Amino acid sequence: MQDLISENIIIQKNNSALSVSPRYGGRIVSFIYKDVELIRNNSKNLLSVGSTFWTSPQSVWNWPPPATIDSSPYTFKRGDNSIRLTSGIDKLTNFQVIKEIAPHDYGDSFVIKYKIISCNALPVFTAPWEITRVNKGGEFFFPSEDDKLIPKTFELSNTEKKGDIFRYKSSVGELLHKPQLTTSQTSDGWTAYLRNDLIFIKIFERINKGEAAPGEGAVLFYASHDDDFLELENQGKFKKILPGEEYEYEVIWTVVEAGTTASFEEIISVVKNHISKF
Repeated sequence: MQDLISENIIIQKNNSALSVSPRYGGRIVSFIYKDVELIRNNSKNLLSVGSTFWTSPQSVWNWPPPATIDSSPYTFKRGDNSIRLTSGIDKLTNFQVIKEIAPHDYGDSFVIKYKIISCNALPVFTAPWEITRVNKGGEFFFPSEDDKLIPKTFELSNTEKKGDIFRYKSSVGELLHKPQLTTSQTSDGWTAYLRNDLIFIKIFERINKGEAAPGEGAVLFYASHDDDFLELENQGKFKKILPGEEYEYEVIWTVVEAGTTASFEEIISVVKNHISKF
């Protein structure tokens, strides 16, 4: 990672700094709040670091994700405290991706605008998909109207639902028998990850039942079985894009401090109060 970090472009807001690597897929490789790293960037395995972007459903490209969008260099134009990154045109999907990243007006927050441009000759359906890696040792939670999570590969253990909130607690060094990926079809438009008394929150458009891409969901959660990382994933609506059309998907990244003795109910209250400011 060090060679990528040395070439990063840093965007700052109050106590936060977000670092982007144009050379490695226009990927966000660091999100720091008061000197505390909130996402994963401490691995030699580049597939498990930072925050990337794909198009959905996965069945279109299977695995691995298209390198042109996920990991190949992006061209970029730098503003005073912002950046616009542009991928090449992926030969499999005929999509091109633009990422625009800038500070948000409120708090220690950033706005990330993803744009999918269709270079196809005919209309196609797709959905945007943000994938953010974090280190284990925290608690992931989000609201959903679903009664239970839906396994995409294997059902995630250690999950529970309290009221309208799904929660998952992870432990450092936790090893699972299989990699686990679970989806929720609905979401009120936010997810949160609590670790080191800090809550990393992502805010995005709400998805109702039936609006996600086939076989996908509004929120997806991946737990590695043999490494110390999780993936916090969110997708936009599955819809038709005309030739040359842009599909924009906006995500806000923000952070808020949690009290060291706060109950889960108090933490949810803190999160909802913070989200109401946007």
